[in-house]
Amino acid sequence: MLGLIGLLLGTTVALLWAAPGASAHASLVASNPTEGQRLDALPASVSFEFSEEMSEPAYVVVTGPDGSSVTSGDPEVQGAIVSQALDGSQAAGTYTMAYRAVSADGHPVTGQITFTVGDGGDGGGGADAPGDSPSPSPTASSSAPVASAAPAPAADAGGDDEGFWERRGLQVGGAGLLLLAGGGAWLVSRRTS
Repeated sequence: MLGLIGLLLGTTVALLWAAPGASAHASLVASNPTEGQRLDALPASVSFEFSEEMSEPAYVVVTGPDGSSVTSGDPEVQGAIVSQALDGSQAAGTYTMAYRAVSADGHPVTGQITFTVGDGGDGGGGADAPGDSPSPSPTASSSAPVASAAPAPAADAGGDDEGFWERRGLQVGGAGLLLLAGGGAWLVSRRTS
C-alpha cells in the first residue's frame, strides 16, 4: 500500500515538474536584416536565428515593394538558423520577410520583419500616408506575405499555445494531487474498517 502511495506521489511530482518546461518554446532571437533596418542594396540572403534548433521544413517568403516574391529556392535549416536565398530586383522600398518554422519539439514559430532598401522606404506606403511611411508601410505590405505563405495564418494561434500548455500542465498536476489525496483517503478507510 505504501508503494502505491509512493508511486502516485512520484507521478504527481513528475507531472508538476514537467509542466513549466512544456511552456518553454522556441522564439526568434535575431534576424538579418533586423526589423526596420535600412540597407543600400537587397542582400543575397536573409536569416533568422531561434532560441532552439529548428526542424525542416521551414517556410520563408520575402516580398518586395510591389508585393512580388524575391525568394530563390527553399529555405535552409542549420541548427537554430533558418536562411533563405534571395533573387529579385534591386528596387528601392520596403521589403517584408514572413517566416514559419517548427522547433524540434514541434512548436510552430511565425512572424514577419520589414526592412528598407535604399531611399525607397518613404515610397513604400504609397499615397496612404506620405509623411508617416515607416508605420503604414509594414502594415500595407504585411498582408501579402501572410496570404501567400500558406502555413503562416495558422501560426498566429501558436502564441497562445504557451498559455494552453501551462494551464494543461497545472490541470494535470492538480488532477494528480486529487488522485493522490483520493488514494490516500481510500487506503485510510480500508485500514480502519
